[in-house]
Amino acid sequence: MQAAEAKKVYAIAYHSDMSKYGPNAQLTAVTHHWGALLHEGGAGRSIDGKWKPGNVVGRHQGRHDQNGTSLKPRWFPGEVQDHEQQDRGRHRAGRPHPFTGPVRG
Repeated sequence: MQAAEAKKVYAIAYHSDMSKYGPNAQLTAVTHHWGALLHEGGAGRSIDGKWKPGNVVGRHQGRHDQNGTSLKPRWFPGEVQDHEQQDRGRHRAGRPHPFTGPVRG
């Protein structure tokens, strides 16, 4: 983000909000919040004596109801932010699954 800021170009952060390192460069940040997912799928089950080996992350793909990921819009117009919020609501309700639909070339 610092390099983008220095070059006066835009960038998108991934895994954490880096806007403090490039306040004019960061368009948005995709952040991941693993706490609830890992507690439910791993540590919590181990503590409860219910842990079984398996794919913890795979069980939760597309589960926006637990806020596993979030988008931090900064410079996007209001209608783009509104569209993202509507999509988030649809995904939380389970319609459609984010990987459903025709693949278009």
